[in-house]
Amino acid sequence: MEEEPVVLGAVGIRRAVVTAVGALVVVGVLAWWNPWGAAGVFGYVGGYVVLAALCVVWSVLVHRADRVRLEAEAVVVVRRSGETSYPWAEVLEVSWSTTTWPYAGSGPVLRLRGGAYDTPGPNAPAQIASLPVFGRGAGESVALLRRAAGAHGVTYTPKLIELITTGKRSPRLPGERRDARGGSL
Repeated sequence: MEEEPVVLGAVGIRRAVVTAVGALVVVGVLAWWNPWGAAGVFGYVGGYVVLAALCVVWSVLVHRADRVRLEAEAVVVVRRSGETSYPWAEVLEVSWSTTTWPYAGSGPVLRLRGGAYDTPGPNAPAQIASLPVFGRGAGESVALLRRAAGAHGVTYTPKLIELITTGKRSPRLPGERRDARGGSL
């Protein structure tokens, strides 16, 4: 009997959009009332709140239909533009990452076998999808991804891209070759 694929997609978007719209209304009312003058802390904080709220709304509008299916044979990314499949046999490592701006969504990160300059590839893990996942849904999505990776014998590394970016981890695993053609260590 074949297992149903695990589907990761938009989670917590209703609450996120309501919060974002509420924040925009509050900032708008405060800007109209303007008790602090034209500049200062309110301008900085208000601008940040407006930017974060707009990112949440944009992420939901653009990526709400995107899905990541964790099937028995592959990780399949489904977007409006089409599907991309990554076979589990090619996956070296899995992680979960937020985008550069955390209010714009998050998604799975894959590190695949392949050429030295492939993205995602052995030297350059990459986020394969940007999903509007907010609140408790992020923890549930990470747990589902971790469980699927473990079932396929793939290592799950928390915050893989951040570790490589900060230099706390080499892009290659210990003992891996420098390139796909079998160069020296």
